[in-house]
Amino acid sequence: SEKKNLKFALNVLNDSKLKNFQLNFDIWGPIEDSTYWQECQKIISSLPKNTKVSYLGTFNAHNQVEKLSNYQLFFFPTLNENFGHIIFESMQLGIVPLISNNTPWTGINKFGAGIFDLDHQDKFVDYLARFAKLDEKNFSKVSKMIVQYATENINNTEIKKKYVSLFNEK
Repeated sequence: SEKKNLKFALNVLNDSKLKNFQLNFDIWGPIEDSTYWQECQKIISSLPKNTKVSYLGTFNAHNQVEKLSNYQLFFFPTLNENFGHIIFESMQLGIVPLISNNTPWTGINKFGAGIFDLDHQDKFVDYLARFAKLDEKNFSKVSKMIVQYATENINNTEIKKKYVSLFNEK
């Protein structure tokens, strides 16, 4: 859906600053708006050869952790998330988020993740370029910091309130 801002992500991947990196971008989730998806497919078809994009459908609850565990970075420039469960679940697995500031996860920058305003596409591009250059040792360091952040915030009372609010919505 437009809310998840896939076109923005694809346009970031199309930036010439990323042409020297091999990028694999998997898209998960239901196609809720066929017109929007067609627009995304146009961008996908114009991406450079160093960028491979795959649409993989929806996650099943029973294999979500298994599927997520295959990734190092979670690129999610959403227009709005009240909580962003998938962001939190990814962080618990050590997957580094690159997200918009339209989520409650505003404290992740100091843990090596990327959170930026959507008006600054260049910051997303620059973060991806830096991330793509990480060696295994430095990736592991950032990944561990993200797990630390998630662990510290699992007991956060504000997060608990948001969960309760979410489940009490009608």
